[in-house]
Amino acid sequence: MTMQSALIVDDHPLFCDALAMTLKAFVGIGRIDTADRIDTAVERLGGGPLPDVVVLDLNLPDVHGMEGLVRIRQVAGAVPVVVVSSMADARVIGAALKAGAAGFVPKHSQREVFRAAFDAVDAGRIYTPDTYVPLPETAPATAQE
Repeated sequence: MTMQSALIVDDHPLFCDALAMTLKAFVGIGRIDTADRIDTAVERLGGGPLPDVVVLDLNLPDVHGMEGLVRIRQVAGAVPVVVVSSMADARVIGAALKAGAAGFVPKHSQREVFRAAFDAVDAGRIYTPDTYVPLPETAPATAQE
């Protein structure tokens, strides 16, 4: 595991604490910072050493839709962004991937799913839930198209 640090962006303190414990205990990430708004996250990403991964909730008070993910992608450089959200239908997952997410984990997932997701992202793969089926408009183009 090369991921040693993470920035969790979520406005629910209890979920941030639980996710931080999960990332430490099950994924092996030792240094965790948190931000409760996109503006705070952008400041942290722009003002210091970048974390190895950003964990982002899509539903934050200072952004709408994929705006937060787009803003994080603009300042995070090559740092992967894993979206962790309670909004987990195929349209949302597809839009997050299209906007640059390296993975998507539904908030209700078990700890083992989080580990699998971060292992995949750490290895350079895109992670989606097992139940995710891309919609035609979000599916990758084929060679024939």
